[in-house]
Amino acid sequence: GNHCLGGVAIEKIHMKSKARIILSHFVPHPPYFAVLRFCFVGEPFFDLNLKALGVSDFFSDTIERTVVKEVLPMFVYPRNLLIKLLPDELIKKLCGVKDPAHMEDMEPEGRLKVKLCRGIKLPKSDFLGQSDPYAVLHVGDPRPGKVRKSHTKWKTLNPVWEQEFSFHIVDIAVQNLFIEVWDRDTLDADDLLGTTSISLNFLKAQGKSKKKYDLTLKESPGPRGAVELQLEWEPYRNQFDTSEPKKVEKKDERIFGELTLQIHSAKDVPKADMNGKCDPFVEVTLVQCNASTLSKQRIHDDQLKDVPEELKWKTEVCKKTLNPEWKNTRNSFHCDDARYCVLLLELLDKDMMGSEKLGWVQIPVIAALPPEKYAWPTWLQQKVSLADRTQALMPNFVKKTESNQWELTLNEMGKGKKFDLTDTRLYVSLDFRSGT
Repeated sequence: GNHCLGGVAIEKIHMKSKARIILSHFVPHPPYFAVLRFCFVGEPFFDLNLKALGVSDFFSDTIERTVVKEVLPMFVYPRNLLIKLLPDELIKKLCGVKDPAHMEDMEPEGRLKVKLCRGIKLPKSDFLGQSDPYAVLHVGDPRPGKVRKSHTKWKTLNPVWEQEFSFHIVDIAVQNLFIEVWDRDTLDADDLLGTTSISLNFLKAQGKSKKKYDLTLKESPGPRGAVELQLEWEPYRNQFDTSEPKKVEKKDERIFGELTLQIHSAKDVPKADMNGKCDPFVEVTLVQCNASTLSKQRIHDDQLKDVPEELKWKTEVCKKTLNPEWKNTRNSFHCDDARYCVLLLELLDKDMMGSEKLGWVQIPVIAALPPEKYAWPTWLQQKVSLADRTQALMPNFVKKTESNQWELTLNEMGKGKKFDLTDTRLYVSLDFRSGT
């Protein structure tokens, strides 16, 4: 039937998709589950017929494009609509969830490593018979920060990228890897050369694969070339596995897994602005380094140049405050080897013309790992308590608060204006989930 929405009458809504409902966090009484998640499996078909009252058809088309491109992807797996069936306090008590506000993101079951090897016989897009191709990759979540982008290869139909990317995978049985290959245009909009979608379910048994995948384009049937990919699946330790993690006995055995960093707050931030306030935010970079960089010595700027985008992150800006609080601000990183991964946290002040660095602190990931489960160097094994072990690795560590947060001091920047950081503190928490 017809429904009126302002000056627009909705004549028909037609949507077709396979839906997925996930019940989780069991409780011993009705409704028996604390959380319900709803999502679409794959992009849904959507058709909206609007009758604009006194408005052109362009308005109707604009609404439909907005719904298809902006609204529906918010509910396509692995993104989902979270519905809490119980109050937060009961979820904390019955399910052991520390902070129900962080339940929107589903726990990944592993990491997908993708090596984009090359493109093969891509379409000609430029008037000289060439293309300037680059690739865009994601695993069902096209939001900024979740998408990976390759370098542009100029004037070629057979680009060689040899670039590696990684993605957190929530459920490898149902997720796909999506790849778009574009032609870079300097003076005009980039042209889409072709796309492909790869089901990842086969990797659960196979583990690794190297294969060519044909590109297609709905608007232009026919061959669109191919891309060659190398895929590798690294599962994380199952959250329902209550057995002890395998103790690392060999010094050369790496410890890989997912690191989750949450930045809670800062206090007594320097007065960087003329009004006696500050607009602080934190930039984070995860760097793979060597043993000599684990403590005291700051990561050199040259080591930061080639860090991939998925290992970089920053918080939102808190306006006009010296005591910022970041609500629900956390991010996950994959560590290829936690023994030699370091988090560099830099506190900055946002200005109209740019940003000014105020101070920094370095966190070796090894400081977040329980020493009884891994074979650390002798000098570190002798320090039994978390405080002693963390202090040895990280001189900026002050204490662990009652709310399980690390209190950290900050170091002055080596270049530029110096700020008084004597009383400045940064509060963070870390959680490491080891691989199998």
